[in-house]
Amino acid sequence: MDKKNRVLWFVSFGSLLGATLTSWLAPKVIAWYFEPPVNIGVNCRAATEWSMNKLQTVQAIGLVSGAVFGLVFWYSFRNRNQKNSNLPDVQENL
Repeated sequence: MDKKNRVLWFVSFGSLLGATLTSWLAPKVIAWYFEPPVNIGVNCRAATEWSMNKLQTVQAIGLVSGAVFGLVFWYSFRNRNQKNSNLPDVQENL
C-alpha cells in the first residue's frame, strides 16, 4: 500500500505542476498567436491578453477555494473518525 501511495502522490504532484505551467504559459502563447505578422488594421492581442489574464485569475481563485474546500472536507471527516474511535468496542464488553 505504501508504494501505491507514493505513486499517487507523484502523479498528483506531476499533474498539478503540469496544470500550473500550462495555466501560466498558455495565455502568453495564445496572445502571441493572435498577433498578426503584418498590420492589417485589426489586432486582437490586447483583448486576448485581457481575457487570458482574467482566466488566470479565475483559475487561481478556483485552486485556492478548492484547496480550502478539501481542507474543510478532510477536517470534518477526521473529527468524525476520531469521535468514532473513542467509542468502546461492543465485542470487548461481551
